[in-house]
Amino acid sequence: MLDNHLKILTNDQKGKPVFLWFAKPNELVGLTTYFQNDRKYTCTAIAGDMPCKVIFIPNHHFTKLLKAYPAIKHQLLKILCDRITFMEKRTKNMLHQSIDERIIETLLFLAAKENHQAPDHKPSGLRINFSTKELAEMVGASLEYLRRRIKHLKNTGLIDYGRNWLTIRDMNRLRLMTQH
Repeated sequence: MLDNHLKILTNDQKGKPVFLWFAKPNELVGLTTYFQNDRKYTCTAIAGDMPCKVIFIPNHHFTKLLKAYPAIKHQLLKILCDRITFMEKRTKNMLHQSIDERIIETLLFLAAKENHQAPDHKPSGLRINFSTKELAEMVGASLEYLRRRIKHLKNTGLIDYGRNWLTIRDMNRLRLMTQH
C-alpha cells in the first residue's frame, strides 16, 4: 500500500464483519493468503474515507521475487510474527479488558505506530490520524460511548481531538491509567 490506510476485516461465524487492524502506507497485506496457498481470502481490505493507492503483485511474480532475493523471506517472517503477536494481544485485550482500558491501550498503541517510535521518547503531542468512528471499531465500542470517553479524556487534559485526528497531550498520565 502506498498511501492512506486500509481497514482490514474478517468475518465471524455468523458472517458479521470484525475489525482487525488498519494497514498503513508501506504495509504489506495479503501475505497470509499467499503463504497458505489458498485461493480464498482470509481477510477483506477496505479503503478508508479517502482513496488509497496500492500495488498488486501477482503470486507468480511474488514467488520469483522471493527466489531471487531470499533475504526478503526473513523480513516477511518478521512481519508475520509481529502480526501474530499483535493479534494475540488484541484478542486478549478484547476478552479481558474493559472498554475504557481498550480505548487507552489502543491510543497508546496507535501513538507508537503512527509516530514510528516508542511512546517513551516523546511524552506529549503525539498525533493519531483516525476518526472517532474508526477508533470505536478498533476498540469494539459504540460510537456514542467512545465519543463520551474521548470527551472526558479531553476535559482531563490528556488528549485533544478534532475531525479525523487526536493528539495525546500527556502520554505518561494516559499510560498510568492502564496500570490501576
